[in-house]
Amino acid sequence: MLTELVFLILVQFCQPKKITDTKVLDHEFPSYVQIVNNKRKGFCGGTILDSHHVLSAAHCNITAGQIVHYGTSTVGPDSGKGFVTFVKKVSTIGQRLQDSKIWSNDMAILKVSPKFKFDDATVKRVQLGSRKEFDDYVEKGHIKCVLVGKGRVSTGENVKYPKFLQKGYQLFDNTKTCESYFKKESDLPNIPSADGCFLTVGSDGSTGCKGDSGGPLFCFLPKKNIWKQFGIGEQILSNINRSN
Repeated sequence: MLTELVFLILVQFCQPKKITDTKVLDHEFPSYVQIVNNKRKGFCGGTILDSHHVLSAAHCNITAGQIVHYGTSTVGPDSGKGFVTFVKKVSTIGQRLQDSKIWSNDMAILKVSPKFKFDDATVKRVQLGSRKEFDDYVEKGHIKCVLVGKGRVSTGENVKYPKFLQKGYQLFDNTKTCESYFKKESDLPNIPSADGCFLTVGSDGSTGCKGDSGGPLFCFLPKKNIWKQFGIGEQILSNINRSN
């Protein structure tokens, strides 16, 4: 299934100002889930692959027993909205490169139980984009894309987290390369391959922030009238928007 996805890991940075975002309705992105720690605080996002599996980011360090909150745009299981299931097993595909902030294939598959309660309205499987769709539409900037997450919406002294799922519009950035970013962030003698890596910029000033990691970059395909996932939010590194 994952072979359908152009695995592009979206890296955003927090700006020292209020971040532009837009509230998401329950039915807009029904494959989105929030990963919740033992203190019942959300810390990463993900998407539903099938009845028992979630796609997220390896660097989130998700562990068995943590909560997966889904079926609502409202933040947190204590809201009384949506449903919960639990992480039973984490299969990490990516790995952190030695003595660096760089992850190679920053991806994790979570096995959950009980299974997701699909309803074709607020709980659905994610649709993954293909390489051809990325080349034809996303890279050429012909379609709109959004970074979706429940990460914080301000920085500095007044850190705020949203009460609802947010979306920030993104565009493919062809002015920077992932290779140059790898070199900037690492002293490794051999920089890893950046094949499949791309950068985005917020078309409306939006950026990702703490808590958005693991969440999806969705792009809308008008001919098919569907949102598909083309990326996963990676860790915040510095003043650049990257994907891998």
